[in-house]
Amino acid sequence: MMKVIAFNWAFKVSVEILFTPMTYAIVRWLKHRENEDWYDRHTNFTPFSLKD
Repeated sequence: MMKVIAFNWAFKVSVEILFTPMTYAIVRWLKHRENEDWYDRHTNFTPFSLKD
């Protein structure tokens, strides 16, 4: 059972490592093609703020 868990974990991590550069390239291409890149510049998401 531990061999199956270890193999599945190693396979999953390997696939993620292999596909990450391709994912970044696709996202960069889509952002350039759609001319959109959103940032929340004036938004504060901290749950510890004392301001309303």
